[in-house]
Amino acid sequence: MMGLAKRERTTHAGIDASAIRAAVMADPALITGDAELLARLAGDASDGNIVDLGARARMALCSENQRLKSEMREFAAAARANLAVQAQAHMAVLAVMEVESLAALDRALSGRIAGALGVDAARVFIEGQAQPANARAVLAAAPGMAEKLLGEGAEYVGEAAPATAAALYGPQGPRIASHALVRLYVRGREGVLALGARDAHAFQPGQGTELLNFLARAIERRIAAWIDPA
Repeated sequence: MMGLAKRERTTHAGIDASAIRAAVMADPALITGDAELLARLAGDASDGNIVDLGARARMALCSENQRLKSEMREFAAAARANLAVQAQAHMAVLAVMEVESLAALDRALSGRIAGALGVDAARVFIEGQAQPANARAVLAAAPGMAEKLLGEGAEYVGEAAPATAAALYGPQGPRIASHALVRLYVRGREGVLALGARDAHAFQPGQGTELLNFLARAIERRIAAWIDPA
């Protein structure tokens, strides 16, 4: 009877316990890599005033394992997002470098560049410059515009105030909820690169601006040949 009971335990529900044991002995990660299973195996070994330190240690290990896995997932997601943003910025810069005239840049900002960046409006303002005919995105601005918008700063990212959005984006202004503004310097003239989005979370305070500044520097260099010196 004792032998029969032992045989039933080792083959319960058709599972060969000896084979499972051999597999775990050969590769402990089958158990240690599964935090939920480790927690189930650890159980609650406390009894009165006696504390099972081994169980406590296993539970702590399970918790740490879960935390590390969560952090790795967040890191991987952030890395993918950063790569996507870099690809968008590179596509926009390539579009800037390919234009052959101010009119072509105007068209590119309204179409290809705005699309590459995933924004709803892209504008370049140059202070004191005569506005090109039929321009929609490369626009003249009154002297002092950059200082009024940015003060002493080089850029701004965050909420778009309704009055500012209306002034910068025209008919699209009422739909622009957030934007990025980057100061430009072209042949002694100041200006502003403005990127507006309907999504209120597209541009937020504290967001990195390295790629936005990279795009702004590319625009400065490309349009210098078509802008009159101050």
